[in-house]
Amino acid sequence: MDMKVLAAAALAVVGGVAQAGVLTGFDGSTNEGWAGLTAFISNNSVSVSQSVPAVFSAVDGNPGGRISVADADSLDTMFAAPAAFLGNQSSAYGTSLGYDIFTNFSADYIGPNVVLQGNGLTLVHVPSVQVAELDAWRSVSVLLSPGANWHIDGFAGATPTEAQFQSVLGALSALWISGETHNGIEETSSLDNVRLGRVGQVPEPATLLLVAAAAAALSLRRRA
Repeated sequence: MDMKVLAAAALAVVGGVAQAGVLTGFDGSTNEGWAGLTAFISNNSVSVSQSVPAVFSAVDGNPGGRISVADADSLDTMFAAPAAFLGNQSSAYGTSLGYDIFTNFSADYIGPNVVLQGNGLTLVHVPSVQVAELDAWRSVSVLLSPGANWHIDGFAGATPTEAQFQSVLGALSALWISGETHNGIEETSSLDNVRLGRVGQVPEPATLLLVAAAAAALSLRRRA
């Protein structure tokens, strides 16, 4: 499995402590648990329409492997993140969600590019311009804190408060990244190098020792 859960993410296994960062580059041999779906995203609601395949390829990524979804209907096509990106992601607040996107058709559609769900709330990010580009990899970074591009429940909802944003990240149940780039049912989009939170930051040795001790104590208690 190529999912690169960084050393800092070890914090997540003890007592629900927030993860410090997670990254996947699709450099193994599978899609790493990612899925595809289409969603109806209106000005005040978000709902899943159907599942679509997230197809892994070991070549033509940025670099290495990638996953792709083909536009299946007139709704928004999304990549859906696996469990490694979900759960308590409180430490990602104020950092960013990064990813690389590629599309094989004209990028003339501007719609929601990130959806987060958690604690009964839905946050939708709508960029001011289409972030993808025809036949080229583009690196995207989305700030994970309230701002004019973030909306509650749909693409025209109110701007979330800090407390609402933190609540979603504290119990993240869904993370979607858009593969919808074209006005029409024609494009196939690819995803690579998804980065959530403080990727690359490793806890100090004292912190890691505390985590290791807690994990050992938990293991002993379960065996008793």
